[in-house]
Amino acid sequence: DGNVFESLKAPLPKHKLNFELLAFRPLFKIKIGKANLKLVLDTTTQQNLISKSLAKKLKKSLLDARESETEIVGRIASCKLGKLEFGDMTYTLGDVSHLGSQKKLKADGILGRDFLSRMPFSLNFRKRSLSFY
Repeated sequence: DGNVFESLKAPLPKHKLNFELLAFRPLFKIKIGKANLKLVLDTTTQQNLISKSLAKKLKKSLLDARESETEIVGRIASCKLGKLEFGDMTYTLGDVSHLGSQKKLKADGILGRDFLSRMPFSLNFRKRSLSFY
């Protein structure tokens, strides 16, 4: 029909997840093995970080773990965020006490760029949603 912008329509998301905010960061519920965690999304953090206090709870899910005095680094074979399943991601288990003190919105860790690099996404803070394409 001559409309130059017809082919530039944005694709529809394949998956859409809602989130709460914790100190201006999106907070998501994620499942690793049998553990249900709350992790904030941080686009500036390179790797995923989980509280070291959860090491025993995640022991069966953590592969190739290497431990130092301050942290444990390893891979997690699978984690679920809503209906989406993400496989084989690197996690560091360390101190996350800076992520909030409110019991309801306390975060267990951070989802970083290792998580976000899995598929194209968009964040909508006004609608509090994360869309994957």
